[in-house]
Amino acid sequence: MLQNQDTLRLAESSRWHQTSLFTIYSMARILVILGLMHFMGTFEASGKVCLGTRKARINLLHNSTFLRSRQLQTSVDDFTRAVAPWTYRIDSDHDRVPQNLRFAECLYEGCIIHGIEDKSYNSIMVFQTQIVLKRIPCPLQEKKYYLEVQHISVPVACVCVVPRIVGSI
Repeated sequence: MLQNQDTLRLAESSRWHQTSLFTIYSMARILVILGLMHFMGTFEASGKVCLGTRKARINLLHNSTFLRSRQLQTSVDDFTRAVAPWTYRIDSDHDRVPQNLRFAECLYEGCIIHGIEDKSYNSIMVFQTQIVLKRIPCPLQEKKYYLEVQHISVPVACVCVVPRIVGSI
């Protein structure tokens, strides 16, 4: 039993490390993009960079080598074998950088105990704050826009918890 717990802790630690590296990588990309925008745009009095009517051609694709190395380290079905299994859906927003984010969705209300859903427990989502850039129209120049740094809450996984008992005193 102790070996299984150690294996589980190692797997969770590995997933947390991978998620942290991916987040650091995403934040570094955003900082590079902001630096490039500084030289490509013009500053308004508010200090925001308004980009011209032509969209800036910045390669916003993820580094494919980096993504492939992340995929090799995590089995495709790791998240379906959990006691609170989840799946991912792609959330797309053309006015956001990155445009596509993976959002976790719990597959069950309860938790999977011995292969059967047990509704005396709850599957809940785990959220992580992610920094994104949001394209906002410039107030005085309707054909121009600027990118604003925003923090969004992204569901990244599901966990099994004991339900809260409301009103029991």
